[in-house]
Amino acid sequence: MNDSQSGDAATATAIAMQSLIDQSVDTRLEHRLPDLVGQKVGESLSGLPPLQVEVTIQNGDETKVTTLERQHYLFPAVLQLMACRDNKGNPIPLALVGPPGTGKTYMGLSYARATESDFVIDSFNPQTPVSSLKGYMDAGGNYVPTGFYRAFTEGLVYIADEYDRASGRVSTALNSAVGNRVTTFPDGTTREAHENFAFVATMNTYGTGGTSRFVADKQDESVLDRLLYLWIPRDEGLEAHMIGLSDVTSPKCKLNQGGKIPSTKKLWELVGKLRDVVKRHDMHFDISSRSLLFAEAMRRQGFGKRWILECALQRHMPIDQWNELIEEVGEAAK
Repeated sequence: MNDSQSGDAATATAIAMQSLIDQSVDTRLEHRLPDLVGQKVGESLSGLPPLQVEVTIQNGDETKVTTLERQHYLFPAVLQLMACRDNKGNPIPLALVGPPGTGKTYMGLSYARATESDFVIDSFNPQTPVSSLKGYMDAGGNYVPTGFYRAFTEGLVYIADEYDRASGRVSTALNSAVGNRVTTFPDGTTREAHENFAFVATMNTYGTGGTSRFVADKQDESVLDRLLYLWIPRDEGLEAHMIGLSDVTSPKCKLNQGGKIPSTKKLWELVGKLRDVVKRHDMHFDISSRSLLFAEAMRRQGFGKRWILECALQRHMPIDQWNELIEEVGEAAK
């Protein structure tokens, strides 16, 4: 590369970095440190440095910047969803759903790193016992705690890997802890979750049972209703970057896609129309009160209508039924 080409590359890099800053996505996260003031995300450009994510955390006079390596293009959505708070100000349990190898677990770990939070990760299978989560009393009458106990009581990020493979007995045992943030442990103590306790599940299915590709238990509706969902597809730009290619771009993460729902009243009216169609056609699907609360939390966080519909309201409803539902509701749902 001659001096002229080097100068052109340097100029292009500077322009790209300025664009990265100008088009950054501000993300407010209230997890562990009080004031997370921003998140800057840019897209890899051909022949230029790969995408990095900078998360700036300000706590009083102290400012910390965490720089992560290139992330999945939906990582900004994960940060924003984890920043959502329910009507009581609590973090909302999040399920990352998608095929194996798309980076779901890694995104949960990256969230913990970005917020400088300790984490616990457990992998689930049909033989996972409740005692591995809630602990047990030993022969001497002493309580033996677990990673989940520590995450729940100390305010860590808990990553439930392969959560859809858990037996119904195990997943329902966590219902109160995940959904109501209170549970009783085998030592007889009833504990409320630490304010910073955050729950992230990774799943290959939406919890409605196994498929021809994936072995999974059918989860009770009470388990599924406690989760906010985000589908994680493959990021071909990230894949290409991992094997040294720089000319494959990733899709853009447009968090306002579908346009803003301007008010709580408008959201209420939209949910009412969806429920009317579900009831009229006996679709065996419920848009629950919790789904409405999650949708409002997303609306307040600045998500567009498309995101709210898919993450909070559609959830595990089969896509063909969902499309029929949206079509009948009409323009209000588009």
